[in-house]
Amino acid sequence: MKELVGKWKLHHDKNDNFEEYLKAVGINFAFRKMGKAVVPVEEFKQEDDENWSLCVAVSIAHSTLKFKFGEEFHETTMDGRKCKTTFSISEDGHLIQYQKSVHPNIPDTKITRKKEDDETFIQIYEAIGTNVKSVRRFIRQQA
Repeated sequence: MKELVGKWKLHHDKNDNFEEYLKAVGINFAFRKMGKAVVPVEEFKQEDDENWSLCVAVSIAHSTLKFKFGEEFHETTMDGRKCKTTFSISEDGHLIQYQKSVHPNIPDTKITRKKEDDETFIQIYEAIGTNVKSVRRFIRQQA
């Protein structure tokens, strides 16, 4: 996880299937178009030995998640979905964010973040129970 500490900006030309993912998790047309158009910056911080934060900022809004690995907390996503979220590290060292939907008609989401190289990480969105995945690439920003 420490290799993700810092700021990362979406490489907008390298998106795959994001609008289909948003559709699969119940996001309406207007929010899908807006979600596809914005360029988020994600910043990971290690607050102390156990506490971490993830700040996601776009031109019109921002969200900060404070978490401990393995501890569930309530999250309202930037697109308005309510879920119970847990962060963990997979056996192969990838950061996993699992969003369990509180609405029975909305699928859960698994977001996997993995380093591609020192300057790039890949973010894979999966709408659980569907065949829909989206892959987005983020580029490290200088401090």
